[in-house]
Amino acid sequence: MVALKDKRHTVTILIKTKDIFEDLLKADDVNYLNILPEGRGNSKLEIIWGFLKRDFRMARNVIKNKLDLLIGSDPAITHIGKLFNILSLVFVEDDAHVIRDFAKLVFLFVSIIVAPVSCDLSK
Repeated sequence: MVALKDKRHTVTILIKTKDIFEDLLKADDVNYLNILPEGRGNSKLEIIWGFLKRDFRMARNVIKNKLDLLIGSDPAITHIGKLFNILSLVFVEDDAHVIRDFAKLVFLFVSIIVAPVSCDLSK
């Protein structure tokens, strides 16, 4: 993030409520926007609804802030990147067969997958 700022990029951090990530950002006094503060449920319908809300809210933020690079691990990054023709980098640390559902949502749309060499990203 510092390297991007050093090159005069504006960095916008978008998060969803999960684990301790928000607590870490607060502890380091980092500005961010939580695009899913209400969280999501665990049923298939609630998961799909959560995806749609994140996609919409991220798209709104891309338009508002004229973002030109999306980096992270959320499927919305790839969907919005493809929709707006913005470079998207997604980080994964598991083989594709382990993250099958995630891979189906992401790999078709992503610009660049960042993963350890040991990861098998084939179908």
